[in-house]
Amino acid sequence: MSQKYSKNWMDSHSHLADPRLDQRRAEIIQASRDLGISQSLQGGVGPEDWLRQKKIAAEYPGEILMCFCLHPYWVDEHSEDECDAALDLLAKEIRQASALGELGLDLRPQYEKSHIRQVDAFVKQLELAE
Repeated sequence: MSQKYSKNWMDSHSHLADPRLDQRRAEIIQASRDLGISQSLQGGVGPEDWLRQKKIAAEYPGEILMCFCLHPYWVDEHSEDECDAALDLLAKEIRQASALGELGLDLRPQYEKSHIRQVDAFVKQLELAE
């Protein structure tokens, strides 16, 4: 991409901390810059993701805006005790983030076993925003 754009855009939902992008992250960030995207707000998933976001934000200061939360899929895949521990960590880590996200609920039938845990985690995350 040789054309440079003068716009100052923000990507409001990206997952640059996804390990599947490790080999291409620098290329993706440069391509974004070439298109006038100067900042990328990440979608938080869980504690492992937050750690990766911190490393990338340190590598690209001012360009990577961190977002921390427990994604409903993360909640579904972890026990109540693991969710509680992650929520405790989130309460400590959230001050480093630009936003609380990507939180929510996924109440489709395939996640029925975690519906109560999802609602509990969702409410507790919203309380952190107060």
